Amino acid sequence: MEQDSYEQILAACRQRGACLRVVTLAPSLAAAQSDRGGRVLTDWERERVAQMYREGYATRPFSDLVLDTSGTDAQTSARQIAQWLAA
Repeated sequence: MEQDSYEQILAACRQRGACLRVVTLAPSLAAAQSDRGGRVLTDWERERVAQMYREGYATRPFSDLVLDTSGTDAQTSARQIAQWLAA
């Protein structure tokens, strides 16, 4: 998400009295570029991932939680997020 999109969503949440929480799923670059399950990434996709990391997508300043998902599955990541939200 870009900063301007975040600000628009945040403004809409504030208008409605809603709380916005942003969670960034940020595996290591090596994990993000690796083939997972039956999915094989193309060279273009691997370069795009690297470009997005260089542009800061894995470390957005407006993220409330940055979660390294390198060594976890989707269920474990979801559980960690739920625990964080409940705290």
